[in-house]
Parts: sequence; structure tokens; C-alpha cells
Amino acid sequence: MPRASVEPLPIPGHFAARPFCTNQGHFLNFSASETVEMVASGQSINTRAKGRFSIQTLTRNSALLYFFGIKVYESLDSAYSTPIRPLASFNATVTCEQGVFAFKKQKFIGNGNENWEEDSWPCLLYHARYVFEPDPLYPLIANNPASLPEGQTPGPAHYYRLGDQQELTRKELLDMGISPIYEHCLEK
Repeated sequence: MPRASVEPLPIPGHFAARPFCTNQGHFLNFSASETVEMVASGQSINTRAKGRFSIQTLTRNSALLYFFGIKVYESLDSAYSTPIRPLASFNATVTCEQGVFAFKKQKFIGNGNENWEEDSWPCLLYHARYVFEPDPLYPLIANNPASLPEGQTPGPAHYYRLGDQQELTRKELLDMGISPIYEHCLEK
């Protein structure tokens, strides 16, 4: 099955949950050779994994992903040389939702952007998002006490394809009739 033609998930592709945050990152990188790199980083979570995936199209805008052969590595092991532990194989569905998804970028005090004027605030605009159910990164962070309260199960996660965004100011978005939202970037 040719991977690049899968409608619900453009492959190859690099995807991020909450791409407007700069102090944390949840990334999925799918290659045409059916390998996947997974990175979860933030204030209390830093881990990476690499393995394989297969994809089965369900509908024009949804697919079933099967993740297997996933190995977890130290966060600084960018060469993926020494695995820490394997992950059990798992499935996730992905659904592509078309629409307008506009976000204000995260602002940090002390690095020069605290003086952004409201109209010139940098924003990201996407026209598609990819809803993964459950979040494929959950198995990476499931053993971290900061991930989910006991008994709670992972819900869907919204990912955005990096490189597909437009970078505009808040004023430019408002002139287009689009109100960007601001989401806090602290880990939940």
C-alpha cells in the first residue's frame, strides 16, 4: 500500500501536539519507510522512542495505526543507540479534521517577547488537525506521576502537521475574521 497517498495521515510527516508551546513538546515523526519517532518533553517528562508502524485506511479521513517494535530511549540519546525498555504494541485511530485552528504563540517573560503588543502577537494558523485516539505518546509517559491521575484513561490528542502552518499576527487573523485562542502550555 503506498503510504504517501493515505488521506487521513500525510506520510512522511512530522506532527506536534500543542505546537504553539515552546516549553514542552509532543512530537510524532512518521517516515515513508514505516518507522516512527516519538518524543515527549516538558517540565517533568523527557523521553523518546522509535519503532515501526503500519496504517490501514478506514474512511476517507480516518485510519487505524498499529505501533510495534517500539523501544524507549534516554531523552538525550538522539542517535537511538541504547534502548532502556520496549513498549508493548498498541493501536490508535487517527481522524483528519478540516477547519480553522488558530493559536497565539506562547509568551515567556525575560526573553524579549514579553513586550509583544496584542495586535502584533505571533500566531499559528492550521487548516487541518489530526485527532489520535488514544494519544500514541501516552504509553511513553504512562509511568510518570505527572501524566494522568490514577484511574483516568488517556483521551484523544490533537496533533498538527509541522510545516503546514501559516505564521500571522493576531491582527492579521482578526482581519480575516479569525480569533486565535490562547492555551496555557503548562503540563496537566
